Amino acid sequence: MVERPEYLRQDIMSLTDRPFTSLLLRKGLYTFNERLITTKSIQVIGIEDDVDIDTGPGLHISRLPTGSFTVDFEPEQMIKTHFENVNFVSGDQFTVHKNCIATFYKCNIGCVNPFKCRQAFQERLSLFGTVSFGQTGCSGIAVCNGGTAYIDACLLNRCGGGGVLSDGKGSFIEIKNCTVQNMKQMGIEARNEGTVKISKNTISQNQTHGIAIGSNGYAYIEDNIIQGNGSEGIWCGGISDSHESENLNETGASRAVLIDNDIGQNGLSGISCDGCFVEIKGNRIFYNNFWGMMVKLRSSAYILNNEIFDNKCGGIRIGHNYTASVIIDGNTIRDHTGPGVYTVNSIERVFNKIKDWSDSLVGNGEILGYSRPPVITSTNVLRNNGKGTQHPSEVVRLIEACSFCRHVSHNLKSCSKYKKATYCSNDCQTKHW
Repeated sequence: MVERPEYLRQDIMSLTDRPFTSLLLRKGLYTFNERLITTKSIQVIGIEDDVDIDTGPGLHISRLPTGSFTVDFEPEQMIKTHFENVNFVSGDQFTVHKNCIATFYKCNIGCVNPFKCRQAFQERLSLFGTVSFGQTGCSGIAVCNGGTAYIDACLLNRCGGGGVLSDGKGSFIEIKNCTVQNMKQMGIEARNEGTVKISKNTISQNQTHGIAIGSNGYAYIEDNIIQGNGSEGIWCGGISDSHESENLNETGASRAVLIDNDIGQNGLSGISCDGCFVEIKGNRIFYNNFWGMMVKLRSSAYILNNEIFDNKCGGIRIGHNYTASVIIDGNTIRDHTGPGVYTVNSIERVFNKIKDWSDSLVGNGEILGYSRPPVITSTNVLRNNGKGTQHPSEVVRLIEACSFCRHVSHNLKSCSKYKKATYCSNDCQTKHW
């Protein structure tokens, strides 16, 4: 049992206690005024509600080399930490390094700097009338260069940066049964050969992407609710060579599997594939403000058995995709004002406008602007698409009411003199005068 809040940092970094020490915390605020680095495997468990921790300059879960200690001490080969029933209310991010495993269960990961975030919110609200909030900062939990984190039944509700980040070869995060919301940036991110497994979460109201995979990230995304994010619900992509924007660097392509997710009401498209290898299967993609799905920039996609409906621009848009393969099979694509499936017909532009073919070759002999036609099987169901843009007068029905008694009726009569006011009876007209 940690008897006083100021002892917690000392207990975590102590070299005298044996590994796998369990620290039990009662209700209260525990503050770290200096950066904390773990030296051993440890458990930190809140045995009462309202156990709040301010991580201050940050908490690093790291296996330090033997030479880092002033005493004869051999650190464990693998540092394992466990946090349970704790609220991280302020401070810098968690960082999990190589040869370390961190687990978080029933924890709340709070704002990096609540005061500054509230201040920034009020300033933007008064100056611009918007509700953007928070200061750009670090992720709540970052796993780097081969570390591992397991996050279960937690609330991540930060202002300063993203929710969780897997960055670097061998890094792995499994996050499940969590709510990830209100991030200044994206909710969940994997890049630079980092991997994430994301299942049964609610990922909403983040200011950019709900989930971002890339460049060169890996993801398995299943049975999540991904809605109300400022940009795409899921973005998966690579990186273009800096000297030629059309030439995608294939080593930066990401890989992802998306299964049985609800992806709706996001600010741009539900899913955007910008240079990746992706399987998209059994998802519901709906009410997004752009397309249900966009595929471009050498994205190889297998799109199977999804229900795609009521997205504002249309169902699936295939942009300039060069020789990458897209297979669309067994989907239901319905109820769009735009097309169910739209393919950029770029090859006609190439044939008509380009005379010197040598200037039109990019990466591996591909033709600038060429897109390989997608394979669209007969098992897809496309209905009620291409309805066209509707004028507000066609979709908004005005409700008319009596100018005096406010009674709503479809049998109102206009004033005979000016034809402006409407009344339900002569009595109401007389009283109004």
